[in-house]
Amino acid sequence: MSPVVNARREYRLFNKMENSDFNYNALRYIDTFSSRRKVFQPIQGAFSVYTFIATYKGLSHRDELLHDFHDILIIKTDKNNVIQDAFQYTLEWAEIPLSYDLHKSMTSGVILSNDLSVEKLNLQSVQRLEKNDTKTKEGGVIKLH
Repeated sequence: MSPVVNARREYRLFNKMENSDFNYNALRYIDTFSSRRKVFQPIQGAFSVYTFIATYKGLSHRDELLHDFHDILIIKTDKNNVIQDAFQYTLEWAEIPLSYDLHKSMTSGVILSNDLSVEKLNLQSVQRLEKNDTKTKEGGVIKLH
């Protein structure tokens, strides 16, 4: 079944790694990686790192045709499943002017759970953190199983 255009995104669990952390250096320099998926691979650490993928249909800025898009959402939790940090990225991003679509969670105290609304992560554009136009319009729900 192909994804429905403008449907509510479901971020499905792709991977969970214990004793991990985010590769913040790679995230900081995401625009220098040719294979951006590698940026989201966890490194050794003291947390649990969850990787979620949402597949959906959307209009491309390149040719204004419908294409499959894939959002990656990585979430780092402590031993009590409290979210410590999160990032979201659209793999096929190609908006002009060329930019990347990396968003960082600006929330605290949220517990990772099945059917958690992505809006609760308060994702904001990393490129525009200095400006007031930072909150993402992305939505969806997290599916742990």
